[in-house]
Amino acid sequence: MRWLAAAALLAACGGADDPCADIAGACVALRVESASVATIDQLELDVLYGDRHAYATTAPAGGGAVALPVITAIAIAIDAAAPIDVGVVAAGKLGAQVAGTGAAQAALTAGQRIALTIELSPIGACVDGGLYCGGD
Repeated sequence: MRWLAAAALLAACGGADDPCADIAGACVALRVESASVATIDQLELDVLYGDRHAYATTAPAGGGAVALPVITAIAIAIDAAAPIDVGVVAAGKLGAQVAGTGAAQAALTAGQRIALTIELSPIGACVDGGLYCGGD
């Protein structure tokens, strides 16, 4: 059985806090940063691991917005000893609007802890006749 859990969104304080410290088993310590997105109030994570897909939405405890960078943990239960590929797509939101997106990937084995960093970039404007923008 494989499962996914995302911890609450935490503001990075510059300390040595490990977001995976209280998680048993495999864990991804995820840092989300951006040169163009200053704050978010929600972080949507879309995770593909092995042949599984899961998603989670995190928000600061008590509401409000937090300045980037932020850190969170993604716990993934892995049965097999062989490494699995883990891909994470993140969307940082502010006021229910996507402020930026980014992605990262790595291989993960049972009990392993890895660190990933995702750089959020602003999404481009939707142009008729261009790439699909959703909404229809």
